[in-house]
Amino acid sequence: MTSYQVDSEAVLAATTAMRGTIGRIEAEVAGLHGQLLNLEGPGPARLHSRSRARSPSGSLCNSVSRKDSRASTRR
Repeated sequence: MTSYQVDSEAVLAATTAMRGTIGRIEAEVAGLHGQLLNLEGPGPARLHSRSRARSPSGSLCNSVSRKDSRASTRR
C-alpha cells in the first residue's frame, strides 16, 4: 500500500503566503478600478452596487455591477 507524508507546516506556510498574495492583488485591482472610474470622468449619474461574493475556490471577492441611468430611457 502506498503511503504519503505531508509536511503540514510547509502547507500552512504556503497557504499563508498565498492568502497574502491574494490580498495584495485584490487591493491592486481595487486601486486600478478606482483609477478607471476617474478616467471615465464626470458624466450622467451611474449607479454602482458592490457585493461580496464567493469565488469558485471559496474565497471572498468583489463583484461589481454598474447600470447606466441612460439605458432605462432608451427605447
